[in-house]
Amino acid sequence: MTRRNFLKAGGMAGAVVAVSQFTWPRAYAAEATAAASFTPSWVDKAMRWAQLTLVEDDPGKFDLRFWLDYFKRTRSDAVCLSACGCVAYYPTNVPFHHRSAWLGERDVFGELVAGCRKLGMVVIARTDPHSTYDDVQAAHPDWIAMDAAGKPRRHWASPEMWVTCGLGPHNFEFMMEVKREIMSRYRVDAIFINRWDGSGLCYCEHCRKNFHAASGHELPRTTDPQDARRAYILWHQQRLFDLWRLWDAEVRKINPDSCALPNTGGGATSALDMQRSGTRYSEAAALPYPPRRMGVMAT
Repeated sequence: MTRRNFLKAGGMAGAVVAVSQFTWPRAYAAEATAAASFTPSWVDKAMRWAQLTLVEDDPGKFDLRFWLDYFKRTRSDAVCLSACGCVAYYPTNVPFHHRSAWLGERDVFGELVAGCRKLGMVVIARTDPHSTYDDVQAAHPDWIAMDAAGKPRRHWASPEMWVTCGLGPHNFEFMMEVKREIMSRYRVDAIFINRWDGSGLCYCEHCRKNFHAASGHELPRTTDPQDARRAYILWHQQRLFDLWRLWDAEVRKINPDSCALPNTGGGATSALDMQRSGTRYSEAAALPYPPRRMGVMAT
């Protein structure tokens, strides 16, 4: 047996394990049936992509004309723009959605969207939900990722921030409201979600309760496959697909010709089955960071 066939056989064996209310084959078949209808009309139109990633103090020194001229000179016809996540670059009304301290009365994201639309560009909003600030941790401690000892996790690179749980209410509820706000206001072509997963195993109350309800096990504390590790991998993946499906459905209610595009990585490093990801979103799922034809990258 070749390595490829071995891995394929192992994947098929894992697919029969039930997680949540669906078995893998049933969920996979449902996604395959619906895949063709998920592809937005703009997917094959853009040939040269740009990405502009902002940091919190950029609104205080932001030169809109420079960036619009840059996109025009480079003949970029699509762009991924920083919108929000841990920092909002527009005047958000969602409670606990942290605005850039340098934003003032401006709507930097809105200005960029309007300018790019005038250039005829496809526009994707970039969001990043993996961290948050003290006010959120104080008001919603259950939104914060917990380590195995039950302690909330500070951010590894920005100690003034907290790491959020990617599988609980922060993403399923709070970030859903953020996405509704973005799509309702700006009607972008898609919403890209960076770092929606990958911060490590979380032991918060929601992860413990939801994993136990789905598998009958406690969260694993070792890498031993007998320590519920295999069940956790399957549950974790299904939870991410459920979240992706939720985000996508909600933004399409507002703009049917849009989609949600979580950063799925790729290959062996991805937390998601890439074949299943591709089946679910057909062409649109092939645009994980940002879409396929990346000709220009501006950061």
